[in-house]
Amino acid sequence: MGLLIGLLVVACRDKCTDCDEPGRFEPPYAVVASAVGGELAFFDLRDLSVVADGYQQGWATACELQSIANRLITIDSESGGLAIYELPEIEAVDNTIIAGTPIDLKLDHAQLSAHVITRSGVYYRIPFSTMVGDTTDTGSLPRRLAFRPPADHESWIACVGDNSVRVVRMQGFFESRRIDFNGACTDVCFSPGGDSVFCAVPDEDRIYVLHSEDGIALDTLTVASTVVDLAISRDGRYLAAADSVSGNVRIWDLLAGREGSLRCGTSAVRIRYSNVRHAFLVVCPEQNWVMAVNPVLDSLAVTDTLVVAASPQCISLRE
Repeated sequence: MGLLIGLLVVACRDKCTDCDEPGRFEPPYAVVASAVGGELAFFDLRDLSVVADGYQQGWATACELQSIANRLITIDSESGGLAIYELPEIEAVDNTIIAGTPIDLKLDHAQLSAHVITRSGVYYRIPFSTMVGDTTDTGSLPRRLAFRPPADHESWIACVGDNSVRVVRMQGFFESRRIDFNGACTDVCFSPGGDSVFCAVPDEDRIYVLHSEDGIALDTLTVASTVVDLAISRDGRYLAAADSVSGNVRIWDLLAGREGSLRCGTSAVRIRYSNVRHAFLVVCPEQNWVMAVNPVLDSLAVTDTLVVAASPQCISLRE
């Protein structure tokens, strides 16, 4: 486990034209992490050109870019730890061990803490100032973690093992609510203001739209799928559901009440919205792609594809 600390070897392949100094990372850019050799690819969001690549020891289940300190945070299922890498050097500067297999990672609104869920149903809140985590229990087999905007006072955790979403209040760090479904909820995401939450329940072929404050159902969207990741555009107009089994990506224009779909490889995960590109970015692990999807239904299409190292697992954007 001590192997988490180490240097990453970085090779800059293209010049970063917006950098203050050679090799420096400046937004808008993103990182994608692969599983086979711990490969990291940093790319410009405007044209999906790679600006640098490197490696981490182990491989990342999830990753987040921390803008206030220009760092990369990763969780590693192989060694069961959280690691911090300094950019632009991409040097490992700190780590902590997490008991259990870490599954998902998010940074809170102020980016002062890392929040990690593990397969064993433990939720860690780890302040970067101390790297000593608080823990609380969550549901069975948690899969995804999301914060309720705009202030991130609540974490919502989709737990596939007991068909629930657990709501953890940050003040006091305790579970304040449980929402149950008739099938496994695989992901949640919020409207930009945080008033509504979308809960993907593929066992029911539904995405439930709930009022975030009281959990009352407001609407449902129909989607035939297996295991789903969700993302929403910055203005709240477009909702996307990526299916990790079929590779289908379905887009809803919530303003116009329309929907469409397209296939992105044979698997599609960790979908994110890029405000710079006005597009969704989706990771395709089996084809080793990151694909940009234009969400406008009249021209719904993959507009760009980045080929990365084998078995990409996660992506994070800094805009």
